[in-house]
Amino acid sequence: MAFDRTKENRNALAHGRKSFNIVGRDVTIQELKTDYDIIREYMESLIVNFNDFINHRKYLDSPIE
Repeated sequence: MAFDRTKENRNALAHGRKSFNIVGRDVTIQELKTDYDIIREYMESLIVNFNDFINHRKYLDSPIE
């Protein structure tokens, strides 16, 4: 939900469907903080897992048959 809401707001702003005033009116500071925390945690996990994949050369493992 955090990703969807962020994506929709970003696209609405980027394509001019909504103004910053409208988006800001419809989102609370707490919602922004919560969404930020969720997305940050996910992205940090993604980076850790990607680094693990590269550093441990997991891309050389045999494919699943």
